[in-house]
Amino acid sequence: MLWNNKTLLSLSLAGCRLSNHAAEALGEGLCKNTSLQKLDLSDNRFGPESFKNWPHFCAKGLRYLRVLDLAGNCWLGKKDVYYLLQCFKNQTTAMRGDPQQPALKELNLKDTNMSEDAATY
Repeated sequence: MLWNNKTLLSLSLAGCRLSNHAAEALGEGLCKNTSLQKLDLSDNRFGPESFKNWPHFCAKGLRYLRVLDLAGNCWLGKKDVYYLLQCFKNQTTAMRGDPQQPALKELNLKDTNMSEDAATY
C-alpha cells in the first residue's frame, strides 16, 4: 500500500518496536512513494545494518522526504549512517524546480549511540 499511496504526507511508526526485518519491509514499501515528506521511526529496535538495502529500495522513491526521525534507536551504527546518506545523496527538490537543493532537511539521530566517527559521513 505504501508504494502506490499518493496522498500520505506524514507517517509515524514511533515506538512500535520495529526491528531490522521491519526496516527492510518498510524500505520495500516506500521504494516508489512520491508523496511522503515526514517519516518518524523513532524509539524502535532497529539494529546494526537495518537500512543496508535502503539505497537500493529508495533509488527512485522518497524524493520528497524532508524529515527522517530515527532518535532512540540505540543500536544503529556507522554503516547505517552511510546507508541512509546513500539514499538521499542524489535526491533533489524537484517540486521547487531546483535540482541542486537536497530534499532531506532534517535527520534526527539523537540517542542512537553512534560513534563519533559516524558523524564524519
